[in-house]
Amino acid sequence: MAQYTMQQYEAMRQASSNQGNKELPKIHFMKEYLDKDGDFAIVRFPYTSMADLVYESVHHVNGVFPNAPYGKNVSCSGDDNCPLCKSADPEVSKKTMRFYAKFIVYTQENGQVVLNPTIWDRPSAFGDVDLKNLMTEYGDLTNYLFKVVRSGSKTDTRYNIIPVLNKAVYPDNQYVRDFTVLKDIDAVKICTKSIAQYNAIVNPQPEAAQTVETSQTTQANTAQVQTQQVETQVVNQPAQQAAQTVAQTTTNVQPTQTNTQPTQTNTTGTPRYRF
Repeated sequence: MAQYTMQQYEAMRQASSNQGNKELPKIHFMKEYLDKDGDFAIVRFPYTSMADLVYESVHHVNGVFPNAPYGKNVSCSGDDNCPLCKSADPEVSKKTMRFYAKFIVYTQENGQVVLNPTIWDRPSAFGDVDLKNLMTEYGDLTNYLFKVVRSGSKTDTRYNIIPVLNKAVYPDNQYVRDFTVLKDIDAVKICTKSIAQYNAIVNPQPEAAQTVETSQTTQANTAQVQTQQVETQVVNQPAQQAAQTVAQTTTNVQPTQTNTQPTQTNTTGTPRYRF
């Protein structure tokens, strides 16, 4: 199954819309629904067991990526070549485990229930503790709706996850168990940067020098066309005029000069950034 970054997915949505096809669903982030104290969201998790949970080892990096005032998480390469593991800055070299949850958030629009693919960047304890406790109690989480409620603000914020059991208010035929909109979304790629993206900014490589060859063949072809034009004029004119034309042409046609100067190459280049 193909997986896409946020930029790739949004480009696909735009292309689909431009072609008049059914628009792909927009990817949402949990902050949209839980922005302040008391906010809540009705969700359905796609996890059937703990084996479905995937964690990511990351380094938190500040002051590198543009438009990221609070820094960015960069996925650790997981080997001895990871430059962030070797960093002299202990805040950078430190690795933490994150859980990038993806699930459905249900909203009401024009009297219809809408399924919104949503991503939530959480500490690993969200999976190890919160979801594990829910699975211990309810088993396969895909069979249940849950209400996620925010309490508090700033650093004093908590999230409570409560099962939704009132089928009269949340009927199954409207709050359907369908995870199709999640299938092509890679939450890790959307929420983190890669080592390659980090290196592209910290250690940019100059673009490959481009060598432009001289167009001797083109110039030779141009000279041949000029000669053929002269010969055509000679054939179509009387002998005396033809002789004059040949004489004038021989005088006026200059030999084609070949550029023998070596082509200069750009040795500095412009780094290409991938965000």
